[in-house]
Amino acid sequence: MDDLENALKPLQIEAENISRINGRKFGKELLQFIDMERSQAYTIGVARALREWSDEILGQPYSESRVMSQDDAERYESNCIRFGKYLGTPIKDIPLDYLQWLADSQNELCAYLRSEIGRKRELSEHD
Repeated sequence: MDDLENALKPLQIEAENISRINGRKFGKELLQFIDMERSQAYTIGVARALREWSDEILGQPYSESRVMSQDDAERYESNCIRFGKYLGTPIKDIPLDYLQWLADSQNELCAYLRSEIGRKRELSEHD
């Protein structure tokens, strides 16, 4: 029986890969139905709902993996920001709306770097 299982394993892996690829294609098609012309708050709400859904499916909560422990947060908030309007100001003294804007901007920057244009830039700079 072990020989048969070993012989079928590559087919099983291939079927899983095909299923995963088809799932990604369907996901991309599904995302086209999101009304991207609406407000940024709407888009953020949709993104957060999708993230929560993916956390359940993957069993790896994105949000929980990105939360600092209490001790780490206390140490972090004493760090000073190193650029911009609040240069040299400890994190704990920066208005929350600015920190939220900064976090959203960072997410946009990460998305840009993962885009086709960002990947092309990376490849061209490594040549």
